[in-house]
Amino acid sequence: MNNNISLILTLMFFFSQSTTALESDPPVLNGISLDKNTIDVSSNSETITFSLDVYDESGIERATIWLRRSGGVNTVLQSTDENPTEISYTFDSTYPEGEYNINNITIDDL
Repeated sequence: MNNNISLILTLMFFFSQSTTALESDPPVLNGISLDKNTIDVSSNSETITFSLDVYDESGIERATIWLRRSGGVNTVLQSTDENPTEISYTFDSTYPEGEYNINNITIDDL
């Protein structure tokens, strides 16, 4: 039996700022890509890498992606300090088969 996981890009853009001083140039998400759209974790774990095309004059501190799967459960993925515009995540056979949607993306700038 295959345990296939499919990622569907469903992007909704909401902009908010959490600082008291307003910034004149918030981060701009130009695009997002995945190194694969479907994985089979029935025999081995597989890693998916999300690459964010983001611009901000002051630099990007981190990015966070919320994946929502059927049944409404979210998985939170976060970039590292070394590469704030790339997020890699490893799925294994404990993840249910089905489609996972990108529910939210947060980009924090410096």
